[in-house]
Amino acid sequence: MGMQNNTATPGFTEQVTISRVDTTLEIIPFHAGFNTFTVTLSDAASSSPPQNINAVYLRFTNPEARIGPIVTTLNSTDDGSGSSGRYSAVGGT
Repeated sequence: MGMQNNTATPGFTEQVTISRVDTTLEIIPFHAGFNTFTVTLSDAASSSPPQNINAVYLRFTNPEARIGPIVTTLNSTDDGSGSSGRYSAVGGT
């Protein structure tokens, strides 16, 4: 009889540091169909959002299936209090 872990948060999260910027990608719910893609950027030294971000985008490719590249631009999810460092898009990519 298999055990189920019902406490796990649905989705996918991966964090990497690129050019001294901590970059976190979240995909929720991480199933076939439409998902919400969120990228959070934070300066690795100060833990505050990096300034002067021109654009944040994701590029999807699958060379084996001859798909892509498909580019999706993410929109800032700033709540009006200044740069939040969060960018998001919903899509079926």
